[in-house]
Amino acid sequence: MKSLLLLMAFATPMVSWASDAGATEYEIRAMQRAHAAVDEVRQNFKESLAKGNCHIGPTKAGSMKVGRTSKKIRNPANTPPQWVEPYLEKFTNAKPSEVPKSVLVPLQKGQMGYLEPIFIEPLCLKCHGQNLSAGVREDLKKYYPKDAAVNYRLGDLRGLLWLEWEAEKGSK
Repeated sequence: MKSLLLLMAFATPMVSWASDAGATEYEIRAMQRAHAAVDEVRQNFKESLAKGNCHIGPTKAGSMKVGRTSKKIRNPANTPPQWVEPYLEKFTNAKPSEVPKSVLVPLQKGQMGYLEPIFIEPLCLKCHGQNLSAGVREDLKKYYPKDAAVNYRLGDLRGLLWLEWEAEKGSK
């Protein structure tokens, strides 16, 4: 299993991180469920980008609500949910090596949240880099007049992939 990072406290959005060694069975199952959903979302997202479809907002993945967000958004549909904002702030100001690979977040009303960072890869630079083609610049201006999602470099934190779902009955 990947090195998992779990949020272990409920009271404050900025807490210390712990590895899966101290995780409960429920937390490990929740993280496995989130990873499976994220793998599917990530694959669909990469396929959409390869086909040139960049107009993707939050969606449903089975019983999960899924989206992506950033401090520098392009698509207004990708505005972060309120519970994601403190993590986005913290991770955006951190070195990439300090950003956890994944975070499980207990939410209110029996829901769970999950976060995973999105880092700039070579494919991303075509639309989010510093040297955009004239055609890309024109399309961005046409479709996203308030676009702020440019001038990234390879390896930069682009944003967060987030999931929300109902926690299992009988869980915390």
